[in-house]
Amino acid sequence: YNEATYDGSGGGIGCEFGSSPFISRNIISYNTAHGWDYGWGGGIYSDLDSHPVIEENKIFGNSAYVDGGGIICYSTATITKNLIYGNTAYEAGGGIYSYEVSSQSMIS
Repeated sequence: YNEATYDGSGGGIGCEFGSSPFISRNIISYNTAHGWDYGWGGGIYSDLDSHPVIEENKIFGNSAYVDGGGIICYSTATITKNLIYGNTAYEAGGGIYSYEVSSQSMIS
């Protein structure tokens, strides 16, 4: 039960500019992203020029006040074999939101 409140990015995990984390076999649940004017990536936030590998996780029950309840990507991310359910976002992408500058390889 984590919460991002100041800048509202990544309630559970935040992948910052230039990072390349390997996020595997975790339970990422009941996290919230909300800030002064926005809230992105309740479960996972992937910033510009980050290159996370997100695989074999259970991502559920997260919420974002704007986009990407489960995951939001502003970057190139590899998202494979995850169980993503029961996440909410006020505007777009309850499960996953992929921003226009990102490209993902997603395999269910």
